[in-house]
Amino acid sequence: LDESTEWKATISELLVYENGKKIEYTVTEDKIELYDTVISGDMEEGFKIENFYSPKGGETPPPSPQTGDNVMIYIITLILSLIGMVYSFYLKKQYN
Repeated sequence: LDESTEWKATISELLVYENGKKIEYTVTEDKIELYDTVISGDMEEGFKIENFYSPKGGETPPPSPQTGDNVMIYIITLILSLIGMVYSFYLKKQYN
């Protein structure tokens, strides 16, 4: 699995029955150091494997992305730009 497949895979053409009994398939994840794994879902709906960073021994987790923190700066910059444009048009009309 990789980013090009959006971390998804489909396994098809598996046997449904063996010796007259329905086969129950499961998925597992190899242990990844510093990560905890949660597996949810089932054969009919599909399985989902999630890995969560879980620092041990006092390590600090990697920083979360700071999304949306600069919105106010963008708004203020936009307002100041608009004020500057209006003022420059005003000055241009005065000198013409």
